Amino acid sequence: EVKGISEKMAMSIGEQMEEKRGMRQATMFLQKYGISVNLAVKIYQEYGPRMYGIIEENPYRLADDIWGIGFKTADTIAEKMGFGQERYARLRSGVMYTLNKLSELGHCYAFREQLETSAADLLGVEREYITMTLDEMIRQKDVIVEDEAIYLPPFFFSERGTALRLARLLCYAG
Repeated sequence: EVKGISEKMAMSIGEQMEEKRGMRQATMFLQKYGISVNLAVKIYQEYGPRMYGIIEENPYRLADDIWGIGFKTADTIAEKMGFGQERYARLRSGVMYTLNKLSELGHCYAFREQLETSAADLLGVEREYITMTLDEMIRQKDVIVEDEAIYLPPFFFSERGTALRLARLLCYAG
């Protein structure tokens, strides 16, 4: 009904207003958990209105899906939500985080005992919980085991590819 604005333009304006309202609500929701406005926008852009269900079901997905959100941030959110310390999603994320931290120290893999001990210390849980979690992660192929070494898949394939290239170079040099 406004002069100069077509029905198509009015629909577009309405959609933008609705999206902005959703973004505002998401930002306010996430601020309860200490999430900055910038990260809230990233989260909403990734998940849209599904964000609420995803975070309530598994806040650790944030660390898996969104660059800039790590395990510690997801763990803080989960704790504020009353997420149990021994829940599989937390333990899995903690094991992944532990393997990533070890990689920052130059390790492509960890031995099971080292990984279980480090992850249990990080998460403040009994080692048996990590043992069960790791067994399930191996079964689900979240990690790869070769000769007692436990890898995150990208590190396993990178190391294997590097070894194959080096072997080829040795064959050509010889």
